[in-house]
This record gives sequence, structure tokens and C-alpha cells, in this order.
Amino acid sequence: MKRIRILFALLASTAVFTAQAQNTFPTNGNVGIGISTPGAALHLKTNGSAAYPSMASRGNIMQLFQADNNGLEIGVSNGLNTRKAWLLARHLSVPEFGQYYSTLHLQPKIDNMGLYRGIAMGYEAYADVPYGVGLAVEGNVGIGTINPQDKLSVNGKIRAHEIRVTTAVADWPDYVFKAGYKMPLLSETEQFIKKYGHLPEVPNAAEVQKNGILLGEMNKVLLKKIEEMTLIIIEKDKQLSSQQQQINEIKKFVGLKD
Repeated sequence: MKRIRILFALLASTAVFTAQAQNTFPTNGNVGIGISTPGAALHLKTNGSAAYPSMASRGNIMQLFQADNNGLEIGVSNGLNTRKAWLLARHLSVPEFGQYYSTLHLQPKIDNMGLYRGIAMGYEAYADVPYGVGLAVEGNVGIGTINPQDKLSVNGKIRAHEIRVTTAVADWPDYVFKAGYKMPLLSETEQFIKKYGHLPEVPNAAEVQKNGILLGEMNKVLLKKIEEMTLIIIEKDKQLSSQQQQINEIKKFVGLKD
């Protein structure tokens, strides 16, 4: 009976000791797995290397995870590094701030140097990431499509309060109103329509179905047609007024009344 009591006492003390036991390391040291000289609080090395967190080359910015020169950093900083509330995933050749080498950079606030990044995605190493933008994307962006052919490809409808299309001022068809501009003859336009089934300079239905239309170019063409039509109407109005005046004079000469 005495032996049984001693055995239970040993088991109870072992359970208490096990519950309270912890693996502890010095507060001023680093832990290395697969590496004898860890450079961070936790440093893992396999084929490459990874560290969590690394404060060595980031000042007061915490580098959450690093694998060689690629990694994900999350931090809030002040003072020298001046970054505020940012998320950075990058390929880095120069460690300072990740200014120009980010693949993903979220910085929603102006820093102490007056620089603002916003969101930058997809930039290659050594590519300058522009400042002063809300969203900077290297490559094409697709919405509703997995194969965008242009900087922005949208497979669907777009709703906006305003769309601004910039174009060369020299191409804007105000030249229609300048002296010396050769107006198309209505007879020539008629023959073109009969032959091709659409106005000159305007794409036909098959071209539009295949390639779409360029809003800026199409607006210029339509404005040119409107300006030409306006000049033709003005000229026809002058002709009608002159003819009506001649008719009134003839009627007066022969004594006819309206």
C-alpha cells in the first residue's frame, strides 16, 4: 500500500512539472534551425534561408518573413525609415525601404519625406515604381477576362460619371472651318454610300464587330462630319434665301400676289 501511494505521488508531481515546463531561450539571443549563426529571432535554413522576424537591416520596421531576397514585410514605422502602415512583398537588391523594387507595395499614407505610393503591383526588379499614384500596375489589367489585351480590358458594362479621352490638338477637326479647306461634294458622298454602304472615314459594321471602336478617334470623325454638314446647311440656306428673293422679284414684276 505504501508503494502505491509513493507511485501516485511521483505521477502527480511529474504531471505538474510537465504542465509547467517550457523551452526558453535567452531574451538577447536568436534561434537558428539548420544554421549556426542565426541573423534573426527565428532563422530557418534549408535550400535557401528564411527569417522571422528580421530587424537587422530594417531599423524599426519588422520584416515578418524573408526568404533570401524575396519576402513579405508588415510594419508600422516612424523616425528614420518614415514608412507608415505598409505592406510590402518584394524582390529586393537594395535593402533601403524597397522604394523601387516592390512587387506588391501598399502604403496608404504620405510619409515624412512627402512621398506617397498608394498601391503598386507587378513591378519587376530595378523597375522604378511611380510615386504619387493611387494604384500602379505593371502590365495589363483584366476585369471579367483572363486575357487582357490592353492596359485595361473589361468584359462587361462600365458606369461612370465622366470619361476623359485625351487626343492631339492638331488632329481636332476645327480645321474644317479654316479657309482653304476642301469640302466634299454631296454627289461624291452619295456615290461612296451607294458603293460601300457607310460614310467615308467611318468604319463599317464588320470592322466594328471585329475590332470595336476607338472613342477618341470616332468622336473626331463624327465631329468632322457634323462640321462639314453644318457648313453645307449654311451654304444651302444662303442659296434658298437668294432663290426666294429672286422669286419674290419675279412675282412682283408680273404682278402676282402671294
